[in-house]
Amino acid sequence: MDAFLRFNVFKARCKADSGVNARYTQPQSYGFPPSRSLFMIFQGRLSMTGSSRSTVDLPPRQRKILFRSWHRGMREMDLILGQFADAHIESLTEAELDQYEELMEALDRDLLKWVTGEAEVPAEYDTPIFHRIVASRNTMKF
Repeated sequence: MDAFLRFNVFKARCKADSGVNARYTQPQSYGFPPSRSLFMIFQGRLSMTGSSRSTVDLPPRQRKILFRSWHRGMREMDLILGQFADAHIESLTEAELDQYEELMEALDRDLLKWVTGEAEVPAEYDTPIFHRIVASRNTMKF
């Protein structure tokens, strides 16, 4: 199918939709009506990835760290750092929080290589908190 024909098929499909870009503005329903799928997500029947803990009881610094752990940019690092933060954010000391924040300043691609053992960890990032993250990989759910 040449490009001109593909464009016309796409244009016809868009016109067939009721409304401008209707397929992009409709809520995701997971095969159920939108209100029902939202209800099922809250009941745990449909899985979503992300933080599983409440931040109500956390101080602002720990809330920020938890959010940044789950919103890195690379999904693999979101899962590794996010699950670690969910499990350990309350028990980290101020010094460990400092080390953790410094570690989060590193690029995701470098962090992933260090965690998986593909590259050697630089001395400034080879901290006890890094070793705890690596050790906690065995209990993480992917």
